[in-house]
Amino acid sequence: MNSTIDYRAVISDWRNKSQRVINRVRADNPGTGHDELKKLFFAAYPFGPRANYPYRVWCDEIEKALRDMGVGQFKTGDGGGDACDG
Repeated sequence: MNSTIDYRAVISDWRNKSQRVINRVRADNPGTGHDELKKLFFAAYPFGPRANYPYRVWCDEIEKALRDMGVGQFKTGDGGGDACDG
């Protein structure tokens, strides 16, 4: 039995799932203001602990979605800056 893990597929799965969840949040909340939408994105995080690479992918996809919407960076609620900073 080959136990080799295809990490590219895993990474792609995180990115694909992030995109699906973000798109669902946007579709389920038409007309929602940007600040509220950011909170909904934050609440919809699908990967368990907010740490490591899955969280970086999630934040990256949120940043892309917000840029597409003409909104600034995704921030945490604690004033700590960009959610993806170290």
